[in-house]
Amino acid sequence: MNLIKKRFEEVKALASHPKVVAIGEIGIDYYWVKEKGKREFQNEALKRQLNFAKEVNKPVVIHMREENDAWFGEASVDLLNILEQWQKV
Repeated sequence: MNLIKKRFEEVKALASHPKVVAIGEIGIDYYWVKEKGKREFQNEALKRQLNFAKEVNKPVVIHMREENDAWFGEASVDLLNILEQWQKV
């Protein structure tokens, strides 16, 4: 087993403990990340974290920050789309 898989299994075992009540804080932060490719990377990481939470049957604590002071912008739309897709899985 390679090191990444080994570490993942260790984290999964820890997250499965009854005293762990949620997976978080996970999410997307567009305030500092302006490049589309890096935002897509964040979104993919969030999807993996959501799937991980589902695997260990834990709720999630979500973080989301827009790129400016907008109350509903691109980060909000992306997050809602990701969560909607995740619910269907």
